[in-house]
Amino acid sequence: MRRSRYRERTDSFLRNNKRKSTKTILTKENKLCTIYLSKKIAHNLI
Repeated sequence: MRRSRYRERTDSFLRNNKRKSTKTILTKENKLCTIYLSKKIAHNLI
């Protein structure tokens, strides 16, 4: 009983961490894309 509860808790913890990490990766990629696009646009304007 106790073991299964512990396992559930660890699973949820791992799941949350996974979601968090993917979220940070996505935000980082979006930032890079926006920076790249803004630079490209600026280059085209000049």
